[in-house]
Amino acid sequence: MKQFILAIALFAVAAQAGEVKIFEATGRYSLNKVEVGFVASELTQTAAVNVTILKHNRRDSGRMYNRTTTRVPVEGLSVVNNVVVLDIDGRLVECGTLAKTPILRQTIVKTTGECKIIKRIKGRKLEVFIKAE
Repeated sequence: MKQFILAIALFAVAAQAGEVKIFEATGRYSLNKVEVGFVASELTQTAAVNVTILKHNRRDSGRMYNRTTTRVPVEGLSVVNNVVVLDIDGRLVECGTLAKTPILRQTIVKTTGECKIIKRIKGRKLEVFIKAE
């Protein structure tokens, strides 16, 4: 039984390896009202993570939700040759490539699946992590 518990504990530590907490907030949240995504600037060659929280609008102003967006700079996340890379534990991971939207020509990040942005709610605490696969 002790070996089984130890194996589960080691699996949990291995699952969290390469996972870094980048954002934390306290309040009443639900996962379907929190949006996360990569953003990057082609000019400054920088990248970050946007965390957008939708809160129910209590006033009768017509809008159902108020949208609050926080741009979170992530240490080790940058743009190199139009590729968003994450330096995590001394290893470079390609998180996405820069592209342009067809009509307005805005810069977007097309994710590769090598990096994941994970959002969790524990009690009244919202936590956002970035994880390299």
